[in-house]
Amino acid sequence: MAAFWILLAIVLGVAAGVAAFFIVRAVARRKIFDSLQTSLFLVRIPKAFPDDKAGSSEGNDFKTELAHFEQLLGSLAAIRKPFTFEVAVPHVGEEIHFYLGVPKLSS
Repeated sequence: MAAFWILLAIVLGVAAGVAAFFIVRAVARRKIFDSLQTSLFLVRIPKAFPDDKAGSSEGNDFKTELAHFEQLLGSLAAIRKPFTFEVAVPHVGEEIHFYLGVPKLSS
């Protein structure tokens, strides 16, 4: 009779292990699938040319640009889904590119 209970415990343990494997695998696949459902955007920042007659200082320009960037990040945080922001230099000595990956909207 003891052999029956040992065999039953082994069978139930194997069944639970197989079920856990497939559940973990399904969750991991879903995360990968969700991460691939993103749109990639190149963020282009226009060059600001200071007006000679305005006499604006460099500090004000930096604060304005920083405020715009803060507004962008605040808007992205409002969607409550993960996003990626990447800074890349394709070749040494070239311009810096900003990329933004956001989840696609489901309708």
